[in-house]
Amino acid sequence: MNLTYPATITPDTNGQWLVTFTDIPEATSSGDSEEDALAHAPAALETALEFYTDEGRDPPTPSKGRAGDYMVSPSGLVLLKPAVYPGIRN
Repeated sequence: MNLTYPATITPDTNGQWLVTFTDIPEATSSGDSEEDALAHAPAALETALEFYTDEGRDPPTPSKGRAGDYMVSPSGLVLLKPAVYPGIRN
């Protein structure tokens, strides 16, 4: 299962950079620069994916994204839980 999600980075109103995910609106991160915000994005994605699993919901299927989107994946073991959860939940 592919769990690489498209993310958009935009300037926020407070001088920060904001990362949002097209397919997972619960996941957001921010930082002092685009690079800093993107560095925090996997942790935000992991947290949101854990909410889905904890609530008994399947994670959204990642879309292909649009031109200019960044593709973000959760790290390591976090990939396993949403990938296998739908099969063992039933």
